[in-house]
Amino acid sequence: MPKITTIERPFTRNVCALPFVPGEEPQVILCHHETPQNIKVYDGFGGIITHSPADVMCEKKSCSEYVFEAINVLTRPEDWTEIVTLRGEDWEVGFFFLVANEFRDSHSTDTSYNISFEKAYGGLPSNVIPSLRWLVPLALDENVVKPLGLSGIHL
Repeated sequence: MPKITTIERPFTRNVCALPFVPGEEPQVILCHHETPQNIKVYDGFGGIITHSPADVMCEKKSCSEYVFEAINVLTRPEDWTEIVTLRGEDWEVGFFFLVANEFRDSHSTDTSYNISFEKAYGGLPSNVIPSLRWLVPLALDENVVKPLGLSGIHL
């Protein structure tokens, strides 16, 4: 009988930072990149959290670091607000947002980041990652208590 080998994937903890420019028609700043399949997608700023153990303050610090690296805007970690943390079997992503005038004149300081200012309401590109379609307007909804407590959702 052949031996069955299982491959364990390591648990990854990620953050996704969504910077917003305030105004009558607020804008979200998104980063667009190409997937390995040469498809352009729009996403927030972030990646794997390297802080251990991870907690909300570490996640907020990571948001500040990723945004500074991408658009050279210095933010205070405590100013980021958690929207929600989505969890899968071997991963989780904490989504955070910050509305600040400092983002208004942002531009990418690194050629590996292609940034785009998009209308937060009804103006997201068709190739934005699916979860941002509901997370972007939800972040700005002042009637929603954050962070959201979602349970029983399997992604």
